[in-house]
Amino acid sequence: MKNTGPELSNAILLTGLLAGVLDGTAAVIVYLIRGGRTPERIYNYIASGVFGPAAMTGGTPMVFAGIALHLVIAMGWTVLFFLAARQFEGLRRHAVAAAVGYGLFVWIMMNRVVLPLSRVQLAATLTWNSIIVGALVLVVCIGFPVSMGARRYFSQDEGR
Repeated sequence: MKNTGPELSNAILLTGLLAGVLDGTAAVIVYLIRGGRTPERIYNYIASGVFGPAAMTGGTPMVFAGIALHLVIAMGWTVLFFLAARQFEGLRRHAVAAAVGYGLFVWIMMNRVVLPLSRVQLAATLTWNSIIVGALVLVVCIGFPVSMGARRYFSQDEGR
């Protein structure tokens, strides 16, 4: 099984971009449903993980920085899953269970490790609503595209 080279890189890139765009779109939709009026605030918030609170008033440059950071993060989660799926056939064979598990894993890691280590100003407490919505978004927008993308790539790769 050939698991390296440009085909793998392309699969990861396309899958990561899809996951990043889906997750970013979902974040904006949830924000708007909850009464937010300026969707670019989502990306200011993401940029604040690196640039601190000043990113919230940093205008268009911080919005673009937030979009770029969001896509880099989605790409990182995609690479991690592809590396794991290359080693563990069960992740490819049980793609739906893997998608759910990976989405929940990403939620836990983002909320309990990545965000606390960043410069983001965290909310004082998480509500059950925000936990459930956030976890579901990551299962649907990160877990499923990444799991299905890896399954598709590795099943095609086995046929080569």
